[in-house]
Amino acid sequence: MTETTELALENLLLPEHSALRDIFGDVLTKRSTQRGSDCFIFRLLAHNHVHELGELNRDCSVYIRELGLEEAKRKCRRELKGMERRPMREFNARCGDFLAEMAAIRVLSNDGFYQFRSIAESQPETNDYRAYWRQVPAYVEVKNLHANETILDVFKREIGRAHQRQPSAYAFDLRIDYAFDYPPTGEQERIIRDFIPRIGGRKPPFRETLNLVNGLATIDVTVGAGTTFLCRGVGGDWPEAVNHEWVLRKVREKAEQGREQIPIGDHMKVFVINVDSTNAVLPFDFVGNAEQEIREVFGNNVRPYVLHFRHSVKLINS
Repeated sequence: MTETTELALENLLLPEHSALRDIFGDVLTKRSTQRGSDCFIFRLLAHNHVHELGELNRDCSVYIRELGLEEAKRKCRRELKGMERRPMREFNARCGDFLAEMAAIRVLSNDGFYQFRSIAESQPETNDYRAYWRQVPAYVEVKNLHANETILDVFKREIGRAHQRQPSAYAFDLRIDYAFDYPPTGEQERIIRDFIPRIGGRKPPFRETLNLVNGLATIDVTVGAGTTFLCRGVGGDWPEAVNHEWVLRKVREKAEQGREQIPIGDHMKVFVINVDSTNAVLPFDFVGNAEQEIREVFGNNVRPYVLHFRHSVKLINS
């Protein structure tokens, strides 16, 4: 068990994390026994990311309130079953899918939906939840659109592995200033893998500049525990804009999957998609366009919700 995992499990016992512990406790305990136990939630807990933990505990509390504790725990175990042994990226991705579901329940409950029930595997329906809105039965499907891997993910993975092998030699954090969010090339991954051993054992703070072929990354190294952060200017072409049309195509693909999963009938059809783009910059008209894509797929017989990083994005005129 790594230092990060040990500290995360200690902090999981704090009273303010009771809702998170109630839902994820069994899964995280199993995860902690694996050789490669590091994961997104453990890092939040170990490094006490107050804002993110506050939002996560809020969503867990709402989820428990709306579904009941036992059903909330069963749903978590069902969604993450067998993933405890998987590599960090796969485990994080599946956790992200379930976090999107919890966020969807919070958003829908704030919009008047109530009496949520999760759809069990033994039932004929294949969507995620049933609920009511103004006494109207509703079937809810939630989809999560993952961000692609970026240079930042490679830095996180490599410094995390180095810190796990030699904690004292890599007792620092990396702050990366780099503009681009497209998937890393094999050459860029090799450059980063070669870079990490070169800084092992050095005394922070210090700064390095790394040539990543298409651009320079500025790396500020400070005392820490093997974590990585992104810090850069935002505005204009910095960072490069998200490919709007590509994301909309993915939204449409997810909506087509959701349409097949929600049963045919007179009930209300609710489709929720969470978009984890590679950065916080999306075009102003993205939400309206995404909702239009969803309506076209469902023939306008749908109530669409678009979330960005698990937050509801309201149109000005909606």
